[in-house]
Amino acid sequence: LGSALITRYNHNGQLTDLHAGIRVLQDSLDGTVEGSINMVLHYGNLGMGQLLLYRRTKDIYDLNDGIANLRMAVERCLDGSTDKSQFTVNLSSGLYQRYAALEDPADLREGTELLQPLFQTSPAESVSQNALIANLGIGSIYQFSETQNPNDLNNAMEFLRLAISTCPEG
Repeated sequence: LGSALITRYNHNGQLTDLHAGIRVLQDSLDGTVEGSINMVLHYGNLGMGQLLLYRRTKDIYDLNDGIANLRMAVERCLDGSTDKSQFTVNLSSGLYQRYAALEDPADLREGTELLQPLFQTSPAESVSQNALIANLGIGSIYQFSETQNPNDLNNAMEFLRLAISTCPEG
């Protein structure tokens, strides 16, 4: 139900749907027995809902909560699972958003460090591969803003070109 409410928010933009979806996801997480396989999905979905809320409200607490919940999802996922890859890409995105808001280089570094091993080991047909490549491009743009090193900007353009070329049709 929480994910459905958030999907409806994405369609209609009604903040009440987003708040209700987050509340349902938090209640689901709170009612889940520690160690349950569902816990990973609850953390991940709640984290994504909180990142959406941050994009709407710009309340840094929502962003921090989203990052914390996505981190919990990643830590609880089995290595090599597609969920772990997807939640890692989402966590990186949250860290990049926080870097954009607070300009803490540690967020930029961590966001990129999370993605690099995935890029090297993720199969090309992986569901999260395109988002992974795009996030590496975004991270390289932020890195350029920190360093003013043209190589960072060149890396960004290469990652973004690759993301575009691997984007599925439609």
